[in-house]
Amino acid sequence: MLEAVIHLLGDRGLAGMSVEAVADRAGVSKATIYRHWSSKEALCVEAVACVVVESPAPCGEGPRVELRSLLLGVAAALERSDAGRLLPHLASAAATDPQLAQVWRLALVEPTHRRVAACLRRARDVGVLGPDADPDLLAELLLAPLFYRRLVTGRPARDGALVDDVLDAVWRAWPPTGGRGVTA
Repeated sequence: MLEAVIHLLGDRGLAGMSVEAVADRAGVSKATIYRHWSSKEALCVEAVACVVVESPAPCGEGPRVELRSLLLGVAAALERSDAGRLLPHLASAAATDPQLAQVWRLALVEPTHRRVAACLRRARDVGVLGPDADPDLLAELLLAPLFYRRLVTGRPARDGALVDDVLDAVWRAWPPTGGRGVTA
């Protein structure tokens, strides 16, 4: 049933999906669905929570190489996974449904942010990023262009040049010396 929800959300969005359509696609009755979930929204919340974006494990070649690999994995997942396919619909629905927004953030957004921030923290701790680098802020700066491309421009996010450009910008702005690499 949850696979049917993911498929229908990706095709129709939350507004265009119905419990009846889920039942038809899953080959079950509406009563079966309502025995497990109280509403279409509750069903969607659980389906979204089940969508996990796997990204590559750190490769041990240093924080910047690991970070690049992680960002390329996120970019590819945004374009090719169920989560990426659902992203435009989730972003729209999350604007009006706080429960769905919270699940989306907990299941998809925060785990990715934590992995990127942890890699940046390692980079700062081993001295390849400046000591004043804020891993949480930098994680947002690195992930934002990927989501922007997926949600706003429609251009490919898995472009290695984009990842390299945003990494270069971060490394220039927070050099190992601790001083800003970019002047105003």
